[in-house]
Amino acid sequence: MLSKVKKLIGYKEILISTEPTYWIHYVRHSYFPKKNRINEYQTTPDNLRLCFLDVSRNEFNEVFYNSRLSANIIERANRICDGYAVVFDVETSEIKGKWSEDPKTGYNWLSIYYKDVRGLCPQGTVENHNDIKYAWELGCLHFLVTLAQAYAITNESKYKENFFELLDDWVEQNPVGYGVNWCCTIDVALRAINIIVAASIFAAFCGDFEEEFQPYSKLLYTHMLFIYDNLEYGFVRENHFVADIVGLKVLSQIFPQDSVARKMYNFSKKQFQKEVLFQVLPDGVEHEASTAYHGLVLELFVIGLATDGNLMQTIKPQCIARLNQMVSFSEKLLSFHHFPIIGDNDSERVLDLNGTGTFRKEVVDFANYVLGNSADSINEYSFLCAGTIGKEKEVGQTRRKPITLTDYAEGGYVYCKNDNFRLLIHAGSIGRRGRGGHGHNDQTSFVLDIGVDSFIIDPGSCVYERDLEKRHKYRSTKMHNCVALGDIEQNKIKIETPFKMDNDTKCQHTSRVFESQVEVECVHFGYAKSAGCNITRKFIVSDNLSVRDSIEGSYRGDFSVNYVFADTVELRQICSNAIEAHTGNQTVEIIFEGIDGLEIYRGTFSESYGKEQPTCCLLLKGHKDSEHAEVITNIKIVTGEIR
Repeated sequence: MLSKVKKLIGYKEILISTEPTYWIHYVRHSYFPKKNRINEYQTTPDNLRLCFLDVSRNEFNEVFYNSRLSANIIERANRICDGYAVVFDVETSEIKGKWSEDPKTGYNWLSIYYKDVRGLCPQGTVENHNDIKYAWELGCLHFLVTLAQAYAITNESKYKENFFELLDDWVEQNPVGYGVNWCCTIDVALRAINIIVAASIFAAFCGDFEEEFQPYSKLLYTHMLFIYDNLEYGFVRENHFVADIVGLKVLSQIFPQDSVARKMYNFSKKQFQKEVLFQVLPDGVEHEASTAYHGLVLELFVIGLATDGNLMQTIKPQCIARLNQMVSFSEKLLSFHHFPIIGDNDSERVLDLNGTGTFRKEVVDFANYVLGNSADSINEYSFLCAGTIGKEKEVGQTRRKPITLTDYAEGGYVYCKNDNFRLLIHAGSIGRRGRGGHGHNDQTSFVLDIGVDSFIIDPGSCVYERDLEKRHKYRSTKMHNCVALGDIEQNKIKIETPFKMDNDTKCQHTSRVFESQVEVECVHFGYAKSAGCNITRKFIVSDNLSVRDSIEGSYRGDFSVNYVFADTVELRQICSNAIEAHTGNQTVEIIFEGIDGLEIYRGTFSESYGKEQPTCCLLLKGHKDSEHAEVITNIKIVTGEIR
């Protein structure tokens, strides 16, 4: 173990950014065996009573009752009562008794001690192409909130009856500390939040529900003890740890009379603020180099803040400023026709209040409402809000009006917008303080909207452990909109370690704004050791877009530049170095310089976990036989009205 500790000391960037007390927890959590404390988790006070979250009936009714959402919620709730639940890209035919099953393969994880479950199928190994995330997703019990919403809208007792039946079946099939639904703490936390929110809705609309639910106080108390004892002290704190802390805080809030819960509340309230400042970089970008996880972490922070009036009164001003920056970056992402999925995406969310199952504008609107930036953002989340932050709390806030260019230097993104284009460039962090994990080999890659239509997109990420070869493919350099030298990867990645990445690129960028154009120059060093050269990409944005790739150094051999287009875009080659693209009512001409040839091919992309869809892609081909090679991509709108 001493050698491992010495190795950790070598990661100076992470040590500097993490307080020493955290490393004590990390080493103890990772390298020392823990005592089996399942019996202690089940030991609860005899007089235990819980208090539900405050739910605003008025705001709930304003949003859901007789609205466009009510029919959808009732339809989904009826499907749940019939035994159907949507798990990523699959709808199960039965819920009860299927809590440990992969619905695609029928594989059931054994009900063994929770710390041994991952030993059956650890990260980096695949047995019969099973995916443990499908069992985790069902076990988060998101659909209980749908049943509560349907009851509040219709007052029909069948939704409450199914709530208790499904919860009882889950408890029977998942004894504390045994099986797949206890082996990952983030899912324990998300399950607890969904149970609490669902029960709080029922309690607000059903007079006798509070007494009916009191026997389940012990279940939630057990969740609280379990989370506290199994916090995910990863090598770098990330979305798992945020979910653990928010889940622990919400759980401890509902037991205000219990001394143990008060201790855990004080700890989680303090740690919540630490995580806002650690997980979110100063420019507002979540540190994992994944836009999907940025959305998840924002939802976690906003729910954790909105449901806690005490925290609202005492939260540090710098935390409010950081959350406002996070919202600002989220607004830029949501300005694209489709939310740009850069890095990993497992389609995780905290609550599924409107059936979309994805990061959505409602989360950002709710954040603005909670932070006191907007008084008219009543939406699906608003019924949970214990209050709003007054404007006097916004010390240090740096929210800005929309401008042509916004540079997120710490997060490694550049956002640019004019009348024709909306552009997002990734050039910087690989995530997790330089250790990778949910980031991809996509340095200098970009997504592009033309008008209101998606044009060039990121391929996303459709799978984690079910298919490691496909996981590797979607992380690879050649899958993204950037330069590739042969089959060499920007950063070293291996199939057998699907959540690890070396930071070879050390990507940097600079940006400049002129009167009539914007320039962004990116450089990465991912090929310096492996191929003896560096890659520079320069974006020039005016009425047209020019992308100039320079390959400098001793490498001799084939290179390529890949582009993934939205599935609504049609491509046609018009000569050896040009294509015509049609999207919406617009025609776009793309002319290339410095290539030997081009190929239009059918590729794939993934807009959500488990789903893979066909789309048009373009591969530019060239050969480097001197010290310098350059490829220029010129994108020009030739016809059509920009809306």
